[in-house]
Amino acid sequence: MQRILAIITSLLLIWTLIVPMNVNAQDDMMTIAVSMEKFTLGQGYIIEPILVTVPRNTQASVVITDLLKQRYPHEDTPFHMTGQITKDFYLAHVLDDGYQDTYNVPAYILNAVEEEGSEFSLENDEWLGEFDFFKHSGWMYAVNNAFPGVGAAGWTLKDSQVMRWQFTIFGLGADLNANNEIWGTSSVINTAQKDNLTWRVAEINSMSAADKAAFLTAGNNKAHYDKAYDVLTNMESTQAEVDAALEALGGTTRVAEEVEVTMPEVAQHVNDAIKALPSNIKLTDAALVAQIRASYEALDFTMQQWIWRDELSILTSAEHKIAQLQDGVAKMEAQIAALPSTETITVHDELTLKEAQNAYALLTKEQQQAVTNVQRLSELTTKIAELKKDTQAVASVIADITALPATITLADELTLQQVKAAFDQLTVAQQKDVTNAADLTKKLEALAILKQTEKNAITDVIAQIAALPTTMTLADEVKLQAAKSAYEALAVADQALVTNASILQALQLQLDALKKPMSDQAVKIVNTLIESLPTKLTLEHAALVQAIETAFNTLTTQQQLLVTNYMKLIKAVVTMEVLQEQPVDDAVANVQARIAALPAVASITYAHKAEVAAIRASYDALTTAQRAHVTNETKLAEIEAKITSMDIDVRLLIDEIASLPEAPAAETITMLQQAYDNLTKEQQQAITNIDVLTKLQQGDNSAVDEPAEMDEAIAQSTNVTAITAQEETLIVTVQEEQAVLSSALLQQAKTSIIIEGMDVTLTLPAALLDDLQRHSALAIDTRVTDTDVHIQLFEVLENGIERDIVLQNDYVEATFKAQHTTQGVYVRDMDGQYVAVPHTIDGNDVTIYINDNAEYQYITPNRTFADIQGIGAQDDIEFLANRYVVNGTSETTYAPTTFITRAQFGAMMARALNLQAMGETVYDDVKGKWYETHIQALYEAGITNANRSFNPGAPLTREHAAAFMFRLLQYIDKDVDTTTMLSYTDNETIQPQFAEAVSTLHTLGIMEGKDRNKFDAKGHLTRAQMAKILRRTLAYVEMMS
Repeated sequence: MQRILAIITSLLLIWTLIVPMNVNAQDDMMTIAVSMEKFTLGQGYIIEPILVTVPRNTQASVVITDLLKQRYPHEDTPFHMTGQITKDFYLAHVLDDGYQDTYNVPAYILNAVEEEGSEFSLENDEWLGEFDFFKHSGWMYAVNNAFPGVGAAGWTLKDSQVMRWQFTIFGLGADLNANNEIWGTSSVINTAQKDNLTWRVAEINSMSAADKAAFLTAGNNKAHYDKAYDVLTNMESTQAEVDAALEALGGTTRVAEEVEVTMPEVAQHVNDAIKALPSNIKLTDAALVAQIRASYEALDFTMQQWIWRDELSILTSAEHKIAQLQDGVAKMEAQIAALPSTETITVHDELTLKEAQNAYALLTKEQQQAVTNVQRLSELTTKIAELKKDTQAVASVIADITALPATITLADELTLQQVKAAFDQLTVAQQKDVTNAADLTKKLEALAILKQTEKNAITDVIAQIAALPTTMTLADEVKLQAAKSAYEALAVADQALVTNASILQALQLQLDALKKPMSDQAVKIVNTLIESLPTKLTLEHAALVQAIETAFNTLTTQQQLLVTNYMKLIKAVVTMEVLQEQPVDDAVANVQARIAALPAVASITYAHKAEVAAIRASYDALTTAQRAHVTNETKLAEIEAKITSMDIDVRLLIDEIASLPEAPAAETITMLQQAYDNLTKEQQQAITNIDVLTKLQQGDNSAVDEPAEMDEAIAQSTNVTAITAQEETLIVTVQEEQAVLSSALLQQAKTSIIIEGMDVTLTLPAALLDDLQRHSALAIDTRVTDTDVHIQLFEVLENGIERDIVLQNDYVEATFKAQHTTQGVYVRDMDGQYVAVPHTIDGNDVTIYINDNAEYQYITPNRTFADIQGIGAQDDIEFLANRYVVNGTSETTYAPTTFITRAQFGAMMARALNLQAMGETVYDDVKGKWYETHIQALYEAGITNANRSFNPGAPLTREHAAAFMFRLLQYIDKDVDTTTMLSYTDNETIQPQFAEAVSTLHTLGIMEGKDRNKFDAKGHLTRAQMAKILRRTLAYVEMMS
């Protein structure tokens, strides 16, 4: 509407230059007649016809605004406009202090409105302007009875011209006889030419008061004057009536210069080009839009005023659209550029790559074609596919380890050894990608312990049997039964490992023979015992052969004849005699003695590895006959098994150190050092490349190189008594609750600073130190009472100015002993409202995680809700409510079964972590809402990354909840172990970008599936369920307990 009124009705521009009206006529001045009319309402003038003398070529906008200010001298601005008076001026409304409650709109206008099927409304307002009474109403101006097609700031007046500002109701001037068919509505009236009469009335009105009074009292001039007003204000006056009124007042017919109202060709060219722009602007239109803008800027001021306001709006909108499309391309190119290179990408980057692919898919076809580095997406996709193919073995091993039972038994040994063999076949790099390798090591260690325990039990039974006499008496029955009970208590598989178990049956036969005559069953037993003798006998079998021989001798002569394998027994007895008669040579004696000298299996350490290897080499060097005389080789084998188990940890650590990059992360160095410290002294000595780790540590622990530097740092500080470096942390001791750490001290810290000596121990993270200016100091003020904790940190700039410390992505840990015994919580009082604070309480030990200066109050709330009593999540809801993380839907209700919205959940997370928004809100659909700052804080923390809108009122889906919780874990704990292994029956319903979040939360026990092992990704969460999940997450990251 404003475009057409601005151009057709010429309701436009004004200059800020105000020119006095009462100057003397000179060559550079001109005189014009001006009026402002509301005849279409059946009313008169706002500005009656008057002659105005102004500088030549004065803009129409300057003249009319100056007259309105003279008309209303007590009003600062008696009109409403857009643009400026001298540029882009549009007259929207005019003060009308003479408005009337009744109107006499001409019938031809009312009929036109009715024929169009529109409605006419009555107005009662002191301001008259656009959209009053009808949708097409507003102010237009005519010059010499023609309506210019340019704004009033773009029209310069000429001498003797008549400018009439007229209020139009219908058809954008169609009710004024404006020729505007080009804009859609033909004139509905053919009005008389009133400019000459208007000029004559303006002459009379411009007389001095005395001259005007004299004129009006002469003859019939007053009647003629009033008649002229009636003719002028009547829209339907005839030309004859107008001419008669002019003649009666003594006026003359003036020959007025014809006004050109057609848009100049050069402006028309630009205007047409804008109108020809497509409604759906694309990137391919960028050059055309830029060309049109350049053509417009090349126009001079006057020509620019001919361009319609709506056309300019179309051009501006097209430019904005191009900018948005180009911005989308630029962001896409930046997102692709931020991806790892094909040389550094790993399978762990697949989700990030998928997000980039999804973002690219959301672009328009033209935007996609404009992305210059899209080829990189294809290359990285191919590379990921290759990596995934290469890591199938890794995935298989991970799956095999995951499939291992939680509790290992001896029956799992074969499976466990097979998994270990598969792991050993991987390269060192692949082994690093086995995310659950630590589980395999733990299970191998558990198996080794079980086997050792088992071996000890087997060894005890073998020793117990060996201690039995080879010739039984009735007095030996108790010993025999004890040995048999110990043997039978073993597992069936373990019984097979008791090498002298057959002696039990042989001795039992002897005992039975002493009690009563042997039965035929005894013959079968002896046959079985003889058959069980090994083909290759050694001196270790001597007791067994003797026991079987004794059992054979207890049989009667008739029974002995029934022993079918008697000759095998005779051969075994002879073999034993031969072996026993053969002298034991020095080599056999040496091996046997060295094995005997070894400690028991339980006492073996890694230091025995070389010695055991040497003994095994000596044993292997013996002949087969010599080995038969080594009776304790079983002990050697058991010791070797234990050393092999210890060797796994050594080899893994050597491989980890060998694969370190030139500049590893401090966390990696710390992890490897802890693994080294957990080894025995002998295992540590076996780490052949420990010097690499040592050098890296020395490089990281050089925060304080010289005692003199420490002394200087202390001297420049206030209330600091000592500084010590502990690995990468600087420990500062202070003697007062108020202290100042100098810039020299701060610059010696590598990662973090621990401040001790106060009632509160503070741990300052690297993020805080990084935010400080190089020459800044740090002021600390703490206080602990039985009701509150006061903690303030200020950065003291080099010029002495103090400013609060505010952390956006980390926390200062404040640890202290509480001075109370009642179980309560800590909160912040913000303008009378309690606000949640991340903190943990363990007895009297309290840790508060702070990110800005505040005072924390100790309270003992007991918040609960009537509708949560007895439900499973009651404890979780009350836990979070008492910490002011969640609120009820009223003072007494929580609505636990209501689906939680994205906004409600976002607010819960932001409150729990005490996140503060630092920038302007990025999501339009949360602006002005109670949760606006909460959602913006989540965005700044990287916990939400929604595009364009947040959709706050939508119910939260389960997969989105998992994504939020996963990002919360990453925000708090950068080293959280992640996994992408999914085991739900509806895995296919989980979007790929959420797989890692869902799997990790399941593994951590934070978010489980539903009935029948389904995850239900698109299902919604209730407020009770979300409270349970949030509490578990906060407990896992140790931020609230």
